Amino acid sequence: MRSIGLALGIVALLAGCAAPGPPPTSALGDDAITIASFNFEESELLAELYAQALEAKGIRVVRQMNLGPREIVEPSLEKGLVELVPEYAGSLLGFLSRRDPASSRLADTLAELRTELLGRGLHALEPAPAQDRNTFVVTPALAGRLGLETLSDLAATEDLVLGGPPECPERPLCLLGLQRVYGASFADFVPLDQAGPLTTDALRRGVVDVAVLFSTSPQIVRHGFVELEDDRGLQPAENVLPVVHGDTLERFGPELSRALDAVSRLLTTEELRAMNAAIAYGGSRPRTPLATGSSRAASSAPRGRVPRWRPLGFGRPVRRHTAAPADASPASRPRSHGRSGGPGGCSSRSRWPPRWRRSSSWRSGRRISRWTGSTRRSCAASRGYGPGG
Repeated sequence: MRSIGLALGIVALLAGCAAPGPPPTSALGDDAITIASFNFEESELLAELYAQALEAKGIRVVRQMNLGPREIVEPSLEKGLVELVPEYAGSLLGFLSRRDPASSRLADTLAELRTELLGRGLHALEPAPAQDRNTFVVTPALAGRLGLETLSDLAATEDLVLGGPPECPERPLCLLGLQRVYGASFADFVPLDQAGPLTTDALRRGVVDVAVLFSTSPQIVRHGFVELEDDRGLQPAENVLPVVHGDTLERFGPELSRALDAVSRLLTTEELRAMNAAIAYGGSRPRTPLATGSSRAASSAPRGRVPRWRPLGFGRPVRRHTAAPADASPASRPRSHGRSGGPGGCSSRSRWPPRWRRSSSWRSGRRISRWTGSTRRSCAASRGYGPGG
């Protein structure tokens, strides 16, 4: 019944002034907490971590995973159709306030966010140290050759090629921000995917010199990429934090906050990146305080599937997913800086790594290269040709 009520509520939100009908079923007022996630894997992982923590305290949990983007999830939370959502501080503040990007200082962002939420009957609990935000990375070879450690170091070079999502040249947190805050200039820009496999492959092959990834992307560790420190605070604070409906906090009392805060205190960017890697690549179980499960099961998990470890040592394991290419992004992010999935293709016969082809155009006096990383082959032509084969 709760799932049906939630679906009816979402339809009502999207329809606006729809025909009159029975009100949607609220998730408030019962003996369970309804936890929702966005429609990308990292959000599901975070929701599962908090859900298992509550279940360990004897609180019944109803899961509404993969609910949709923030445009659906946030109004559902306000209306009490769901009661708890793991959020990202800066992105949520920008969504609610419709203003410029949030501050890079967590205290400032958190104060503004809590003011915005209070008028909506919502509360942001203690944030985790973990952040998932844009980060600019280079290869170890380039970092060593040019002495690159911070984004400020980019101002001393002008012959590098930047790669990122197609909208990067017009975004204040991407190329525009690098030019305005750091005085950086690039010889060229290559449109790629959203921190996905094409971006990773382009950086590894030298098609681009600097690439835009997410700070929790497992590719950073897998390929040894060097993150350039955001020493002047271009990116907003994107700390993970649970947002809870006010009625739910009142109904369950301080035990609810204590259980959720205990998870947040242990969750760092490195821990979250390691768990994303376990989902994306399989292999060894993340060695973190949050991951206490069967190492044998985790190490035997096939690449691209979620290993059977329980992130907090109790509750159900994170659900399995289908296999993905080795460099596929672990998540699809429908936030303001979205994330796309892995390469397309004809079943398992997709070409991997992609074959790159270049064409150029000019925009505002600047050359914009179009590098196409093709991963598709026709089914007839790709017979017997596997990924990386």
